[in-house]
Amino acid sequence: MDGQRPVWIFLWAQRYSPMSNEERLLACAQAYAEGTNMTDMPDFLHLEQPAILRHQKGKPYFAAAPGLHFSLSHSGDYAACAFYEQPVGLDLQVHSRCNKAAIARRFFHPREYAYLEAESFESFFAVWAAKESYVKYTGTGIAGGLNRFSVVDGNGLRSKMADVEFCHWELTECSMSLCAGALPGIKLVDLRINGGNSGAVING
Repeated sequence: MDGQRPVWIFLWAQRYSPMSNEERLLACAQAYAEGTNMTDMPDFLHLEQPAILRHQKGKPYFAAAPGLHFSLSHSGDYAACAFYEQPVGLDLQVHSRCNKAAIARRFFHPREYAYLEAESFESFFAVWAAKESYVKYTGTGIAGGLNRFSVVDGNGLRSKMADVEFCHWELTECSMSLCAGALPGIKLVDLRINGGNSGAVING
């Protein structure tokens, strides 16, 4: 692998998808492998039900393609999955009614709470998605403590933190965040178009 392949993100509406999330995950993974010419895993491209295993901390991976990293997220009626040749974390948060202040005070870093309080919690779901994408990238999950790190600084949501990079989106009804060691390019395929039966590149 040359490290120059872009991250691919697939976004779909679960309600209108003719596939289960597991079937969609496999179809998207194989589309990514084919679309990026990952010739080092030919057997994976033809498997109907490849085994999905989990690392010690719970992060999933394909047993037949351990070099294909992915991160799956679903919230409300939406689901998304990112594929990359390096560890990656993706999170999607639908904008739903909740006590934002109480959640942020309990689970977020004090710097994040202060930032959100100052802007009336308008970026609450964006911050939440960024935090979840980071713990998915590291594989620690929320058990590692969401309040131990901050995804905001004096300028708002961070694009970089330590040795990782972030990309943030505000989509219709939801916020989405991607985290990886490096992001040379991103291809976002929206499968909600045409009833979820076809995709369109809307960024990348």
